Amino acid sequence: MKRMRGLFLLALLVSCLTAAASPGRSTAVGSFGTSLFHLWNADDQSPEALISRIDALQLPAGLTLATGERMKLVAKGIVIAQRGRAEQARQMVAELQTQASRDPVARADALLIASEIDGRLGHLSDRLRDAGASVQTYEDLCAADLRACDYHYWSLAIESLIGSAELDGNIGLAALQAQALVTLARRVNDRVYEAYGLLALAGIALRASDLQRLDRLIAEARPVAASTGYARVILAVGTFEGLAYQERKDYAHARAVAIQMLAVAVKANRRQDEMLIRVNLGEADAALKLLHEAMAQYAEVLAYAREKQFQAFESYVLSDLVEAEVALPDFAAARRDLVTLRSLLATYSTQSDRLSKLKRLASIMNAAGDQTDALDLLQEAQKLAFSSGPTADLLRQQVKQQQVAALARQTAQLKWRAGGVATGLVALVIGLVAWRLRIRNSRLEKSRDALLQRVDRDPLTGLANRRYLEALDARKQGVTGVLFLIDLDHFKRINDDHGHPAGDAVLVEVARRLQGVVRDGDAAIRWGGEEFLIHVPSMASEESDNLAGRLLATLAAVPVAFGDRPIPISASIGYAGFPLASTAPVRQGLDEAFALVDAAMYRSKSQGRNRATGVHGVNAENIEHVLKDFDGAIQDGLIGVVDVHGPTLCAVPTGLAVEALPVMS
Repeated sequence: MKRMRGLFLLALLVSCLTAAASPGRSTAVGSFGTSLFHLWNADDQSPEALISRIDALQLPAGLTLATGERMKLVAKGIVIAQRGRAEQARQMVAELQTQASRDPVARADALLIASEIDGRLGHLSDRLRDAGASVQTYEDLCAADLRACDYHYWSLAIESLIGSAELDGNIGLAALQAQALVTLARRVNDRVYEAYGLLALAGIALRASDLQRLDRLIAEARPVAASTGYARVILAVGTFEGLAYQERKDYAHARAVAIQMLAVAVKANRRQDEMLIRVNLGEADAALKLLHEAMAQYAEVLAYAREKQFQAFESYVLSDLVEAEVALPDFAAARRDLVTLRSLLATYSTQSDRLSKLKRLASIMNAAGDQTDALDLLQEAQKLAFSSGPTADLLRQQVKQQQVAALARQTAQLKWRAGGVATGLVALVIGLVAWRLRIRNSRLEKSRDALLQRVDRDPLTGLANRRYLEALDARKQGVTGVLFLIDLDHFKRINDDHGHPAGDAVLVEVARRLQGVVRDGDAAIRWGGEEFLIHVPSMASEESDNLAGRLLATLAAVPVAFGDRPIPISASIGYAGFPLASTAPVRQGLDEAFALVDAAMYRSKSQGRNRATGVHGVNAENIEHVLKDFDGAIQDGLIGVVDVHGPTLCAVPTGLAVEALPVMS
């Protein structure tokens, strides 16, 4: 594993960081904004109670009634939006938009609340758009004179844009906005926002494995955090220190930092922070093979997650616990917890997220040698994949595209179930969450690929196996494209004369040659024994005849070397394009398609081998008769065929190589 898994938990650790913000610049707008800030960041009261307190807040001297009421409306909109009341929050957005004609800052405020609604709903592209527009509007209106705006709202918009940019993969934009936040915080003398901006830059450096810059930013953030006196800010810096050690695979120091931060969290009575740090401590323990200690940490965190009904958090920690139980090994406990975990995934995960986790769990069990559970998990994943329609390759692309949005929704669940804790700081950390889970998955990539190789691919040749076409058939849409069935000639004689190791060597070399002929997007498949299939999704009939000739020539051109004995090979091929012509929209299933190319292949055998028979001009309405009597159908004119001859083969004198002479026709 390249990195230790540490960033997922930071999402909650930093989520309340700005709740302890410093007063900042003392202006009428700034001081009132600070008072509102502490209210819309409170996580221990109901929305109704907070709104009541916001309404009761007295305006300071020097602040106009219109500005004060607008600022209150924004604070209430943030409270409502961050607690999932989208429709009510949209009403406040509409009200602010009506004020924009006489107070342009209201437009930036409306966009800010809209971005909070987007974030709560997991609408990444909308959040990126609205947060970006809000930041730009605040900058246009407020950069020259901060007295016109509340910098807290501006900072929140920047935080939202940082996280959205990271999720969108625009790290350059995220870095620019993080630096802008540091500059703004220093301008208004807000040490908490300054610490956050520095940590945002540190997170970007961590993603890039720029350890020197990471160390420099942590060193810069440390005294800033200490000056605030707030435990949560100090905990955030400490967490990044632990991540820096994890990046260097220095798990002993990472563990020491986690223990130190745990003491800070317990002393400050930060229960939620304590649980997050315990997970990081458990992961450090697991990396150091202190498995019982790791499991003790996970058990305590699981009890907390279940008490608070953090189902997404519970499934995350349970994954860690299963991995530790497998490593111990305690397979009875692992299987028991696996049942619970699979239930959680089925209930609280999107389909793409569930699919990804099932494959990762299969990798864990496979790495431990538990093939039964591994295959069971993988079969569940495949069933889930094919139930939605797309083929496996297309599904993997869709899963990749959906992971970020699903992750944003999962992080939102953690955040809002915590009691409505609401700051834009989570926006950046959602991006770090995505990075961390990518690192988490990479730890098991090799073992997962090995398991998929056994299930989806032929273990001898490495080609796809018959599951490839069975997956197409399972979609009930029929076979499309051109199907070539290739059967090696006299393969039993090769095994009898040279032995089965020689036969295996021939099969491996045939697979290599076939892969050299097919294009990207085509599939070379070992069907079984000495039979291979080539599936070309789209190809004209004349092109299929040319490809048949290339396949014959490629296979027979050079004997297969086995020790000092060259083994000449050739093949008989049958091929056809699908769907067949028809007066009605009828598609051929795998069984029917295979039967047709199989009949064509046997005709090639009967005609002398080392040749191909291509099926053209068959009508779907005649397929039953064609399959019953292939040669008779040709004579009756129900089917047209093309004969393609392979190269002329020379006898092989002992100890000499062979040159195959192509037939000119």
